[in-house]
Amino acid sequence: MKELILIVEIIFLEIASESFNFPINNSIRLSFWIPNDVVSTFSEIQIQNKNIDIGKTEIVKIKLVKRDFLENRIKKGTEFRIGVFPKEIALGKVLELQTT
Repeated sequence: MKELILIVEIIFLEIASESFNFPINNSIRLSFWIPNDVVSTFSEIQIQNKNIDIGKTEIVKIKLVKRDFLENRIKKGTEFRIGVFPKEIALGKVLELQTT
């Protein structure tokens, strides 16, 4: 199965404390979507050797299943949301895109 690997800048919102105990120091799985979309996809946020806290911008790696509605829409600078669709608990921006 093809996947996208994104290096992103992400910040967890205060509402994220309802879903996770912070700081987070292991990988987590949530929905990923582009603002104003009506669909989302599975994502895995890979956190290694750091603690992620609410309100602090961090750079992490996200793995996504390569889906048709994402084709040609994700590139450097693309903004996205993470959460339990459509409830966002984190905001992000793509810094780098890799394909496998």
